[in-house]
Amino acid sequence: MGNQEIIKTTVPTNNDWHTNDLEEKAEALGLNKSEFILKAVDFMVNFDTDIWKMIEKSSKGLKVDECVMMQNMFIKALAKKEAFKEVYGEYEVKFLEEFMFVNDESGYHMMTGQKLLNVLGKKYAGELRHKKRNQDNELKYYTDEEYRKKVDEAREADRLKYTKELGDK
Repeated sequence: MGNQEIIKTTVPTNNDWHTNDLEEKAEALGLNKSEFILKAVDFMVNFDTDIWKMIEKSSKGLKVDECVMMQNMFIKALAKKEAFKEVYGEYEVKFLEEFMFVNDESGYHMMTGQKLLNVLGKKYAGELRHKKRNQDNELKYYTDEEYRKKVDEAREADRLKYTKELGDK
């Protein structure tokens, strides 16, 4: 076996979990305690710092733990995928935008962190501008007050939906 480093820590008695909880969770995941702890540490060491700060801010605002917030966001994405399958049939993805690879000055790598946030933010803003422009164009051609009211309500519903999805930044 190669060189090893030893990390020691003490779990405070008033902590929400203890070593037996680690062992149970590790076993449920098919890992031993050391593998489990290393995965947890890898998760945090490899997490983008700026994105983590955004997660911390949002979780504090929502008054939930970071892990619950991230888990529920992932569940939401899975639920949308399942809903798509239910309505349209098989879910066939040719490109997952959250797993873009780029070849730049750093070489070939997966885009993540602030760079991915900026790219996807611009993409979604463009989609929203396009949708709003189409709604505005519809309003120009229709003078019926009831129709205009429905378009305004749909626009407000879209705005609220995207506001909720984006959360606090």
